[in-house]
Amino acid sequence: MSDALRGNPNDLRQRPAKPGEPTGYFGVCYLADDPKCYSVQLTYAHDTPLLVPGLTRAEITHLVAGGMPTPAILEHARQHRTHRLQHQHSPFYEPGDALAPLPED
Repeated sequence: MSDALRGNPNDLRQRPAKPGEPTGYFGVCYLADDPKCYSVQLTYAHDTPLLVPGLTRAEITHLVAGGMPTPAILEHARQHRTHRLQHQHSPFYEPGDALAPLPED
């Protein structure tokens, strides 16, 4: 398996979710040439979201482009989950959580 991340980070776009539409920490993320949306749907072991604050733009693009999570992405997702659970919150985005801006890197 290649260590290269998929997708061009310059093609990553973000928009707010429409009413009733699932969302995640970054709203709805998609690639400029493929408006298929990814947000809450990307999980690891059904209880850990992958698109979480702290990922790089390249890592987010990689996931949205259909890439498999890297060890670094999985570790970041696990840390995020642990932190949220320690503070008695779901690891997933909840109404009232602030949307995270896409990283510039």
